Amino acid sequence: MNPSAPLAAPPDSIRPAGVSFRGKILVVDDEPAMRQFIEQALRLAGYRDLLFCHTGTPVPFMARSEQPGLIIMDVMMAGGNGMRALRSLRQSDLTRGIPVILTSGFSVLTLEESAENQPDRILPKPFTVPQLLQAVAQLLEV
Repeated sequence: MNPSAPLAAPPDSIRPAGVSFRGKILVVDDEPAMRQFIEQALRLAGYRDLLFCHTGTPVPFMARSEQPGLIIMDVMMAGGNGMRALRSLRQSDLTRGIPVILTSGFSVLTLEESAENQPDRILPKPFTVPQLLQAVAQLLEV
């Protein structure tokens, strides 16, 4: 994965036909290049209503106010990590049901959390556009 390289359109096999999902997707990563990479991949696949954040600290507040249909969030970020944000999301009745994809640059992600604090998917970095779009489509059931 080269986050600074432009993306080609994803093959039809991973592009949801006429993307039916109309909700918001919140992308949280402290690396601008990674946010741009994820944005390009999602937009090429037809997802339009995207929100962005560069740290995990405001994620619970944003999730309560914006009610995204999905959150894609890095684990390790300056100014607030993804695991702390995930725990907060899972503790609130308003955000508990929002699917969360955690991304991580660690080769092995060890989560010592209770089952209710687990993400819905984990994408190890570097991940490919097809891996990202497959996880998104599965969680949104498009």
